[in-house]
Amino acid sequence: MERSEYRRYDPRLKNLVAASDDIRKFLKFGISLSTLREWKKNGVREFFTIPELELSTSELIAENMTLKAKLAAVQRFKTFCINPSEYSADLLYNGLNRRLAMNQDIK
Repeated sequence: MERSEYRRYDPRLKNLVAASDDIRKFLKFGISLSTLREWKKNGVREFFTIPELELSTSELIAENMTLKAKLAAVQRFKTFCINPSEYSADLLYNGLNRRLAMNQDIK
């Protein structure tokens, strides 16, 4: 088998298998029994990950909401630039007024 034909698995899955009492429950994911036995034999291993992959459920929800708000802002800007109308100009004007009011409240 060439190297490119081997399947790659997330190291977190390998660690779950290594820490598991029953590796057969992972067969339903299409992983061969010999692979599961090898992971079990190798034990839990340390690996490098980025912080974004280790977020809790509440942190993921908060990040999702932030990204949705940013996307909505980009879509509003795109609508204003591509199809300027009285409505989009009014939205921009009101948004600027709200921002100015917020800045004045802070001072």
